[in-house]
Amino acid sequence: MELPDNLKNQGYSIQNVTGQDLEEFKRIRRASFKQVIDLYNGGWLDQIQDIIGTDLFHRLQMNASFQKILKGDTTIGFLFYKEQPDQISEFTILMLQPDQNQEIIDYLIDWITGLSQITGKPVLLMVYQTDSMVRSYLKHGFKIYDTSRTHHLMSYNQENPAEFWDYKNRIYSGRNP
Repeated sequence: MELPDNLKNQGYSIQNVTGQDLEEFKRIRRASFKQVIDLYNGGWLDQIQDIIGTDLFHRLQMNASFQKILKGDTTIGFLFYKEQPDQISEFTILMLQPDQNQEIIDYLIDWITGLSQITGKPVLLMVYQTDSMVRSYLKHGFKIYDTSRTHHLMSYNQENPAEFWDYKNRIYSGRNP
């Protein structure tokens, strides 16, 4: 992914994640999700979330496109997604102060929807209902096709979401139909 000049001129860059980014990933994940974990799951437990964050980091390194977003020399976020034969899943932008970085968020969402249009693969994602990113996804053409107690299941470039079998189990098990 190549950022446009207007974002580069503002100091933004994107780099592949390395093993040295683990602690920064866990810090930004905590900043992004602690409030909703507290709300929906009875509280952020550092020891448990450290295990979950470490496992997620290593799984993403092995099985997904996983990049860090920088402004200058400072990591301000992470982007990941998994391109599968029939869909693009697990698309997530974790961003510190997302309202202050809306221009890069818009670019990243436009980039993934462009990939969807080129490949003909829908983008499927889960986002906490109270996450401010919901508005950004909706603005860029994503639709909410299902809702759980905590999450919206959202899609882009998908005519009939019911045709996809058990999306949540598929993402977390790694199985293919």
